[in-house]
Parts: sequence; structure tokens; C-alpha cells
Amino acid sequence: MKEFYYPSSNGIDNVESIIWECEKPRFALQIVHGMQEHIGRYADFAKFLNAHNVLVAGENHLGHGKTSKTLGDFGDGDTISHVIKDVHYLNEHLSKTYNVPVYILGHSMGSFITRYYIYKYKTEKAVIMGTGNTPAFLANLLYALASIDEKIFGKEHRSEFLSALTTGSFVKSADGGNWISYNLENAEHYKKDPLCGFKFYPSGFKFLGRILSLIQREDTFKNANVDKILLISGKDDVVGAHHGVEKVFNRYLKYLPNVEMKLFEDMRHEILNEKENQKVYEYVLKFLEN
Repeated sequence: MKEFYYPSSNGIDNVESIIWECEKPRFALQIVHGMQEHIGRYADFAKFLNAHNVLVAGENHLGHGKTSKTLGDFGDGDTISHVIKDVHYLNEHLSKTYNVPVYILGHSMGSFITRYYIYKYKTEKAVIMGTGNTPAFLANLLYALASIDEKIFGKEHRSEFLSALTTGSFVKSADGGNWISYNLENAEHYKKDPLCGFKFYPSGFKFLGRILSLIQREDTFKNANVDKILLISGKDDVVGAHHGVEKVFNRYLKYLPNVEMKLFEDMRHEILNEKENQKVYEYVLKFLEN
């Protein structure tokens, strides 16, 4: 494992990334992490893939890890463009440095970023994990509310209301359990991790609202630049509630011939961290190999 830093496209921050190298890699998997977490949480999965000669890497988005000075602060300007370009910088670095095919996996908010990324850039294989199907009008409402919050309370305000509106709604949907995973040990690790579970600045919620709106556009499905897609989630994942994953699957299937979907029984949002995660590891590896 090695850390690799590179300049963000915002011209201000240095993007923190981790590369898990292995001998004679057959291909690389770039992981796009989720909301209010960090790429270091994927170390166990990366080591599993390394053992199968797969190089793994991922960056910490703006507002996450050591990339930005303040957790939850995505900064000013076109943050969608900044994050997408930061993801692409690492993708190109992996391709040029290791001379292997680079596939991509996005989890949760990272799945939203990945869905927009494969619309902007050519990708051979993509794994879309823990995704959802938020209607565009709700995404636009989130953006508007975050913009109002920013104007009234300032750029550094961490809104309890907006937090409750987003991840807080998942807590209520989990039937008294932890929405992140049935594996309570994992949920406890997340809770104690200082780089997880922080509240966004308005810029973070504006980013989330905007990316959710963009990926609902029909052209992001029709013009996806990808050869194969795997949509994979826990069957009890509240992020994909109300058949959200199936709806995304069907929209891709209208335009792309090679789209697969797998829902794991008795798993919630973080399927890579459930107790039976080896099933998920093996399933993803098989998809990437074939």
C-alpha cells in the first residue's frame, strides 16, 4: 500500500489517494468511495483482490480524508467537474503507470459519481454498488435547500436539518437497526472512525443534490460509455429502497446489452463489510474477470 497525492482540478487541494500494488497485475480496479467515509475503509477488499493479481486504488474526494483541509467542505465553483476530473486523473495515472486495463467500482455516493463518470469517460467495466434512484425533483430540492442554508448561515454551517433529510432518513428506515450494515461491529467501527460520519458543509449537500439530479437525465443512461455494468446491492439496503436498484437496472438495460444485477439477501448498505462479505468479494471478482 502506498499513498499518492496529486493536484485537484480545483487548483487548491491535493488529492489523497491510496494504491494497493501487487505482483504482475492482470488489471486494476479503481474504487470510488461513498459519502462521509474514506478510501482506507476498502483495505480488506483490496488485499483480497491483490491476492488474485488485481491492483486496487482509490482517491479521497473533496471534503473527505486528507484531500481537503476541512471534512465536509467541497469548496467553491463547479464541484461536480472537480470531483469527476480528480477521479479521472487517477484513472489515467493507473493506466499509464501500470499499463493494465482499469475498471471502476463506485459505492453509495461513489456510485452516483461513477454513473456520471461513465457518461463522461469511456470505461470497459463498471460496478455500481449501493446505488439508489432519487427522483430529480427531490435532488433539485436538496440543492435549493443547501443553497438557502448557505446564504442564511454561511459556507461553514453544518445543517442538522439537511443531515436529517439525507442520511437521517436512512436511520428511520432501518427498522431500529443500523442502516449501514447488519454487521454491528462494522457499524461501530464506522461510528468511531474520526474520518467517517461527519456532517457536510452546504457545498457538500449542493454537490449531492446536483449529482443526483444529473444522473437522472435520460442521456446519462442512453450515452453511457461502458461495455459492461454490474449493479450490486444488499436486498435490505435503504439507499436502494422502493426497488431503486431495479429501476436503475432497467433504465440502463434499455440502451446497453451487457447489464447485470445482483441483490444479496440479508445484507444492507455496506455489502463489502457484512459478515458474509466473501460472497460479495468473489462475485465482484468473477464479474471483473469475465
